[in-house]
Amino acid sequence: MKTITIRHITSAILVALLLTSCSNPEGDFKKAEQANTEQAFNAFIQKHPDSPLVVQARAHIETLAFKSAQTANNPAAWEAFLQKYPQSTNAQFAHIAIEKLDYEGAIKTDVIASYEAFLSKYPKSERISEIERRLEPKLEERDWKLTQQINDTIAYREFLTKHPQSSHIRSFVVTFEGRIINDAFLVAAIEEGHAQMNLLTIPEAQGLGIGQLSEDDKHVRYEAPNRKTKWKVLCVKDGTGYRIIAAEVSK
Repeated sequence: MKTITIRHITSAILVALLLTSCSNPEGDFKKAEQANTEQAFNAFIQKHPDSPLVVQARAHIETLAFKSAQTANNPAAWEAFLQKYPQSTNAQFAHIAIEKLDYEGAIKTDVIASYEAFLSKYPKSERISEIERRLEPKLEERDWKLTQQINDTIAYREFLTKHPQSSHIRSFVVTFEGRIINDAFLVAAIEEGHAQMNLLTIPEAQGLGIGQLSEDDKHVRYEAPNRKTKWKVLCVKDGTGYRIIAAEVSK
């Protein structure tokens, strides 16, 4: 029989105390709470992976990540939060925050690309009407410049179809006083029903000094008899035959 000595008893007590000190999840969790950092809670989880307190530690980590995103308050921070915690109870809040920031960013940059990116990303957003209101004039100006570069009736017709309320149409119709500034645009405007001009019959036009008209041409240039002025003439067919719009142009 082995004799149990005081030395053996002391050693056993020391081992028990050591084991107890190494396995104190409640105490370690309180220390992590006091530190209140992601690093502290991760250290607790690593040290006590089987502790029931791990769930609370992970919840604390998520809360810290959420507060960090709130402090940063930029799309990248919120996206990082959602990527790490897609099922978080704060996920909806994060999505709303990102949309608001993207909206504010689009308004601030105020360019076509940013508005179109917002519309593509948030097709069901309540802010769509405001974005479209800001986008339409920019699209109109972009399309108008391109149309002017092409400068033919087809291009103008397409422009009028896309932008039926364009200020360029209204301005053109209002300022037209018998002078064709751009005959290709005028043809398109009439064909699309935007330009309501006073149409002259062929005899009326001839009475203005315009020479013989060709009904085969849609818009041609004529030189009036006994005048140095040249006329640009648009022939339009209606129910009674050909009628024309004449505009005096520089010689």
